[in-house]
Amino acid sequence: MNFRLVHHVPVYDSSQPIDSGETIYTVLFGANGVFVESTERPEIHARLHIVDYPIPGGLANLDPFVKFNCPPVPAEMLATIWTLARTAAAIQPMESLFYLWLNERHEWQFSKPPQRADATRVEPTDQGAESGYFKAVIEVHSHHNMPAFWSSTDTAYENRFRVYAVLGDIFKDAQILVRVGAWGYFVDLPAASIFELPTGMNDAMMAEANWGSYVHDIKVDYAALSQSE
Repeated sequence: MNFRLVHHVPVYDSSQPIDSGETIYTVLFGANGVFVESTERPEIHARLHIVDYPIPGGLANLDPFVKFNCPPVPAEMLATIWTLARTAAAIQPMESLFYLWLNERHEWQFSKPPQRADATRVEPTDQGAESGYFKAVIEVHSHHNMPAFWSSTDTAYENRFRVYAVLGDIFKDAQILVRVGAWGYFVDLPAASIFELPTGMNDAMMAEANWGSYVHDIKVDYAALSQSE
């Protein structure tokens, strides 16, 4: 496997396009801090603000954003995933893992990959180059009776460039929590920017009184890929 290097760029003019080269992500230095930007996959373009601290030297201010170049995931598909997670945990607490990707018609597909799971963690048993692990645009896992939150185990495992979601309290007041991850850097997103939510499922982030502080001034944008072709 060929590993591409990380690119480091001081930005003096934010109106000019930033050439990230053939890298998995670019570290940008702006007047308002340090950012990570990735276009490693066509479905997502993200610039995450990872260090909020002024940097002198005539640099430009930068804005964080997430561009989700896909249609929202239909509520019916998320409801099916929810049902499968409940079924797996019906006898004993058990987490479940699911992958979502776009087919050639730019329609969402999902699978439940081969996995090892117990009450506190779940991981795929196949992470080969041809597996769903590599093609997944969105990764969803469930927390059965526990609420939706990002555990230290989640953060350790979720080290690709994709959207991540966790389902919690799946047998009663179901919750979902969503974030975009770029090689170990994360920002939480409103669930409705990625998913159509089925009846009975709520965005766990919105339940927090200060949820706006999690997303700061990040802009979330999405559109069907088919509209741009």
